[in-house]
Amino acid sequence: MMNARIIKKAIQIAHKSDMYPFKVGSVIFKNNKIISFGYNSKRFCGKIHPKYRSRYDSLHAEQDAILNVKDWSKLSSSSILVIRITRSGNISMAKPCDMCMSMIQHVGLKEIYYSNHDGEIIKEKIWLREI
Repeated sequence: MMNARIIKKAIQIAHKSDMYPFKVGSVIFKNNKIISFGYNSKRFCGKIHPKYRSRYDSLHAEQDAILNVKDWSKLSSSSILVIRITRSGNISMAKPCDMCMSMIQHVGLKEIYYSNHDGEIIKEKIWLREI
């Protein structure tokens, strides 16, 4: 079962977002210890390789959480939780887009948890792609 403190942190971080209707927060954790967190926002980040960039001037919550970690080797075997908050304050679908999934795989995260349309937390194992 997902740690309630980690879920609470993802929701808290999502509320910092300046994006509508997609307020998204993410938390990277390992053994229930929070490593990093981030939220989606209207900003451009030149530090991201072009294949992991959105065509819009926005930074996704997953990208923000990853970029907040200086040494990506520390992300190996960690997990990420992604939660979306709707305008009405409900939890909704937050499955990462293909671009974010590629970045998540690139840094070596092992599991992803995300909220679905029913407000439940779904867990998926992350499989590394063959190059």
